[in-house]
Amino acid sequence: MERKDIKFPRLIPNRPCNKDLFEGKTHDKLAKAIADVISSDEKPSMIGIDGGWGSGKSNLVGMVSDHLNAICREEEKKYHFFTYDVWGHQNDLPRRSILEELTTDLVSGEPPILEEDKWKEKRDNLLSKKRNTKSRVVPKINYVIIATSVLIILTPFISTISSIFNKQWANITLAVLPYLIIIGLVIRQRIKDLKKNVQEVNCKNFFSELFLLYNDKITENETFETISEREPSSKQFNEWVKDIDNSLKKANKNLVIVFDNMDRLPKSKVQEFWAAIHSFFSEANYSNISVIVPFDRAHIQNAFQSEDIEDPDEDASKSKPRICYGNDFINKTFDIVFSVPPPILSGWKKYFRDMWKEAFGPDTDADPDVLQIFDKLTPENSPRKIIAFINSFVTLKKTADNSIEDKYIALYIFGREHIAKQPLSQILNPTYLASLDFLYKSDQRMMECMSSLYYQLPSNEAMDVIFSNRLKIELDNNTPKTLTELKESAKYWSILFNAVPDVTNIKNATMALKDILVDTDQNKSSKIWSALYKKAMKNIKSTTEYEEYEEYHKILASKLTPKERRTFVEALIRQYHENINLKHIDNYIYGIDELSSVENDIYKILDGYNTKVEGNEYLTLVTKKKALHIMYGLTVKEEDFDSYITNLSPDQVAIMSIYPHIKDTIKTPKYIDRIKKLFKDANHSDLETTKNLIERIKEIESSSFDINQYWDDTKIYNIFSNADKEDDIYIETVAMMISRWDKYNTSYKSYFRDVLDSCDETLVKRVSDIIECYTDYGDILENFYLYSPGRLIRQIAKELTVNNKNSSRLSIKSTLPHYQKIIENSDITPEELLNTLNGWSEHLNEIDKNDVESLPISLFADVQKIDNELTQHCLQIAKEYLTGFSQVEWKSSFAKEDYKFKLLKVYHPCPIANCFDAFKQITRDYANGTATKFISPSVTEDITNISKEVGRNLSEFFTSIRDIFISSASITPEKIKYFGKLLFEYGKLEESPQSLEKIFPTEYIDDDEIILLLIENKEKVKVLVDNSENSNDFKQKIEALLKGRKNSDKQFVEFCESIGIRKNSEEISSEA
Repeated sequence: MERKDIKFPRLIPNRPCNKDLFEGKTHDKLAKAIADVISSDEKPSMIGIDGGWGSGKSNLVGMVSDHLNAICREEEKKYHFFTYDVWGHQNDLPRRSILEELTTDLVSGEPPILEEDKWKEKRDNLLSKKRNTKSRVVPKINYVIIATSVLIILTPFISTISSIFNKQWANITLAVLPYLIIIGLVIRQRIKDLKKNVQEVNCKNFFSELFLLYNDKITENETFETISEREPSSKQFNEWVKDIDNSLKKANKNLVIVFDNMDRLPKSKVQEFWAAIHSFFSEANYSNISVIVPFDRAHIQNAFQSEDIEDPDEDASKSKPRICYGNDFINKTFDIVFSVPPPILSGWKKYFRDMWKEAFGPDTDADPDVLQIFDKLTPENSPRKIIAFINSFVTLKKTADNSIEDKYIALYIFGREHIAKQPLSQILNPTYLASLDFLYKSDQRMMECMSSLYYQLPSNEAMDVIFSNRLKIELDNNTPKTLTELKESAKYWSILFNAVPDVTNIKNATMALKDILVDTDQNKSSKIWSALYKKAMKNIKSTTEYEEYEEYHKILASKLTPKERRTFVEALIRQYHENINLKHIDNYIYGIDELSSVENDIYKILDGYNTKVEGNEYLTLVTKKKALHIMYGLTVKEEDFDSYITNLSPDQVAIMSIYPHIKDTIKTPKYIDRIKKLFKDANHSDLETTKNLIERIKEIESSSFDINQYWDDTKIYNIFSNADKEDDIYIETVAMMISRWDKYNTSYKSYFRDVLDSCDETLVKRVSDIIECYTDYGDILENFYLYSPGRLIRQIAKELTVNNKNSSRLSIKSTLPHYQKIIENSDITPEELLNTLNGWSEHLNEIDKNDVESLPISLFADVQKIDNELTQHCLQIAKEYLTGFSQVEWKSSFAKEDYKFKLLKVYHPCPIANCFDAFKQITRDYANGTATKFISPSVTEDITNISKEVGRNLSEFFTSIRDIFISSASITPEKIKYFGKLLFEYGKLEESPQSLEKIFPTEYIDDDEIILLLIENKEKVKVLVDNSENSNDFKQKIEALLKGRKNSDKQFVEFCESIGIRKNSEEISSEA
């Protein structure tokens, strides 16, 4: 029964119990077999027990002892077991140690196995040691002797130094002082010696020993001892054991020597001790002594591995097997070897549960999870491993947090070696779980418990405390390994929240977190960034980290709320401006650009800054940011900046393009004058610099300028002739020459002839790109046809028109009058030109009806086909122009067929009353005979056509003309010819029965022109004949003409037939 005062849990003794506790009793059967062999008449001297470490070999030996004792009772034999721990005696002399331990064991028993008196004496003799003592006297060097020697050595030096001084008192003081110091030190040391030896400090003691030392009457001895131990020889060892064997035989007793713990010896000791055992026992026969050696074959093989050799009998062409020297030694050492079988599965579980109850009390059962963990993580189960595991469990249970479940303590036992090497990594991502990985890999509770067990902290605090500190370190160093591993943990955010407020390196923490806090809970990550922001804001003025831009500034700003970001960026800009200098200007510009990508209002913030910088710094800003430089919160003193850029070297000035970006904000008169002078002085000897200066003067002049104010025609020619055709400066000189138009020196024009007659597309494009720096687009349109040959300039005009960049300069009022010449002398189509000119539509108010006569008629013909603001305006002023003339002016225009009439012919937007009335009056006066002048038939035809086009009704007017002729008999052959066609078309002649005889009197019909008029209108004439009251005269006249001179006129014959007049039959027959 269990004692009531036993406290659980308790440790289980890890020693053999001499019982087979596993099902199957395999160990018990083996122990009985070994006991039978030992007790047999032909017992072997050497018995080996082969089993793995912890397989129960020691327990098996105990069971063999029990079986032999049972045999003793039956056969009256006595077996004594002596166990020699080879591991515990590995540093002793083996032969001496074995004999000493064995003899002591045999004579100290109750009762003793051997004769006590005899064997005690032999043992004492074995244990006796030799002691050699020798003395030598080493006199001690006395400090009085040392002090005296120092004084003797120093005396000459002291005398020499003291003689330097002229004062006597100084000589005496310097001579005596060293002696007084040394005497004082001797007295001090003597007093210390007296106190050390517990002597009274008085004059007698002080001087008595002092002078004895001085006379060398006292000596100090040092004694040296040498002790030697003797190791028995092999012969002596064998004789000793033989004597023991004889004594045992006489006493009818048997001895079993067990050499235990061979498994624990290092390699070198295994070989050494195994050789000794083999020599002492395998090669000797003892009647009453048996030897048992439990061993692990793998351990022995490993110890003798260096002795392995290749089998010489194998075929040399094949890979030769190695002969294991360890196996050979085992076979030669033992008479018989027993192998220890492993316990079966069901057996170890029962044993585990029994041991668990032994440790934790009879009423406790091992958690099935603990059994599973032990089973899965233990390669081979053995009693020793079970006990060791449970004892470890007991130890941990006493110190662990009570809330930790047993399964986690079990896991910790198997993983603590791994955790000790890599604590944080193994806690987060354990590698020791083997087949249990799927159960515990992501177990958040396991992480807490492992942390608690390893760091000895409460389980609910361990991860926060340990990992927070670790994360703080990793964030400070930008090495977020643990943070990455911890990401899937439920404690992730709480640990991170605890760590961030303690970081000291905002930069590294930001860089570490930027990749970690991606695709995570935005609300929680926002709090982390906010905490980092508050830390940064607290230290922003006390550290140099914010004096200039760094990448993490942008990263941190991008992660904050809009309000935090605005505050943070404002603070950063404030720090930048307080510390800005030439060294930082490039980084300042870069930093503002980077921050602008995350803070939209950064330029509003900078608008409140006007930090003055030096001229060189401002030049860097302008060079990099061009027109945007004004948005960076920096300013410069105008005079200083102007002086700085003016005083740069000519080469620097030539290549520096800054004026377009500063002209509206900074006045630089010195710089402008410098550019103009450098450009004026440029020549063909340095074309590269000249080319750069051309670009600078373009910037200064900004619009097209007269090149002749800087360069004369000779300089243009010299540079042109020295430049390569592919060089930009060559193209510039071509453009300059063209811009001079008819003012360019004719003596040089011939040298430009080939290029001016070129149609090369690349040349056209290159010249077109720059020519407007020297002459306006309008000038080009107005003057290009002056060049002959001029294919290049015509193509340039086309290029500028088709690909106009809306930056060209042109006067719409000046250009439109040249419209017809532009179209006639170039490949520009009306549509292309009018659409391009429409780009100046805001200047159309410069042109009104008063300018119409300056514009070509072709313009008004073309504008009606294209609809844009320009064409609409042109049509509007044309309408205003045409409708502004009186009848008198129109009468004159009809007679002269001047500009207004020509315009009217191409553009008549509506009925123009004065124009038509003038036409009617002239026409009517001529019809009734009150005027002899008339409008030319072509003008009349044009007017009638225009009237039809504008929708005016002509019938009423020409009907009135008909009536004039009918009533007044004012018709004449000339009037018939003038009005005839119009009356047939508009006069409604068929409505009056008198039209035939009044308008076409027979006396005027002889005229061929009038006859042709009748023929052309024969259908209407037939109607007139049919409607006439008296058509006989007309018919007779026609018949007479048919018979007379018109007899052979086929058209006239057909006309006659149409009105019913035919030739007689004879005439027709004769014609046939």
